[in-house]
Amino acid sequence: MINRVAHYLTRYIMIQGKIEESEYPVYHYGFVLFIEMFIVILACILIGCCGGKRTFLHGMLFLAMFVPLRRYGGGIHMGKFQNCFLLSVIVYGIVIWGEKYIPRGSGSLYLNYTLICISLYLGPVFTERHKFSDRKKKGYVVKFNVALAVIAFLNGFFYYTGRSDCITILAMTLTTNLISNITKRIQNKKNSMCV
Repeated sequence: MINRVAHYLTRYIMIQGKIEESEYPVYHYGFVLFIEMFIVILACILIGCCGGKRTFLHGMLFLAMFVPLRRYGGGIHMGKFQNCFLLSVIVYGIVIWGEKYIPRGSGSLYLNYTLICISLYLGPVFTERHKFSDRKKKGYVVKFNVALAVIAFLNGFFYYTGRSDCITILAMTLTTNLISNITKRIQNKKNSMCV
């Protein structure tokens, strides 16, 4: 279904003369990625709405922080969209509904700063399959570090405004990102050993 919609959209802009036929694969791939991302984010927003205003806001905070971390920091990728969708929705549900079961206090504040330091130390994970120039890699590192700086600022802001629930969401976001990052590093290591 996703491929058919992407095919239709790509053919449409090609017929309109916006792209050349040789550009078809690139645009088709881009539309597939966009549609898949749209479906995941829409599902997450709908799940967040089911839990009320608080759950919705926690979900938006998670997405606003996780998407840039994942985009610029890399991480594990599932082989099929269905697997990615299922894992994304499960993780999202655990974060937004599991937050209320995690003990609160200043420990989360310090945990977040520790997780940020670990993330800064590890940095983004790149795969051999993607041939990034050094300049592009540096750009990803800068954007990844900016996302972490925003989380560090929000961590302090939420602490001083008494929003320990949001600090917990940030902790779960950072933890999810680190698990994805470390898992990808292990996968890269195994793949390089097989070559």
